[in-house]
Amino acid sequence: MKIAPISFKSTYIYDSNNNYTRVDVTQNSLVQAYFSHSCENPDISLTGIVADDSKDKEVEKFLHKRNIAYTKKSHAELLNENSIRERLYFPDVRNYYGEYIQEPVEIDTEKFDKAYKKSERYIKPNYDINDNSVYGWIKSGLPIKMPQVTIKNCDGKPKIYFKEGSLDYANMRDLGVKSIPFVLDKESFMAAYETGLIKED
Repeated sequence: MKIAPISFKSTYIYDSNNNYTRVDVTQNSLVQAYFSHSCENPDISLTGIVADDSKDKEVEKFLHKRNIAYTKKSHAELLNENSIRERLYFPDVRNYYGEYIQEPVEIDTEKFDKAYKKSERYIKPNYDINDNSVYGWIKSGLPIKMPQVTIKNCDGKPKIYFKEGSLDYANMRDLGVKSIPFVLDKESFMAAYETGLIKED
């Protein structure tokens, strides 16, 4: 699979107990830092940083000096289709308005994007690709929430409205993910089925 040219070399995924490193890393502006939190532990903790080529050795020195446990992964490991799909998760839809399908719906990326192009908020391929923030969350190695969309059947043609995850979708599309699991309400599921967007087995 062809991987888009992005400006970073490695991701360092921290031992989650090393919360104290957050301040040092971000104040030194070595890298992009990514944070996560859970209901059980409301304190935001540093779980991963992304180093570009020019800072890679500097970051390793920083980590070794402080005896911080970490796992280093290359962009090829994190941005391939299998890795991305393994990190996708289905959100809790109980808090969403309306009746939602309780499992992901696999949508054909090529067909979906053809319909999505007609949206006023369409994100073009390789949008601002030199900006690290575009692929930031995906290359951080952290879990990725499945995109949430509304699909309308307009005279046999699908009309797409993103509620959440449009950038994540665009990133996955640009990285060559052939089908993407979406969060759909029941009406959107029927529209996707009727307009041929659902991935065939």
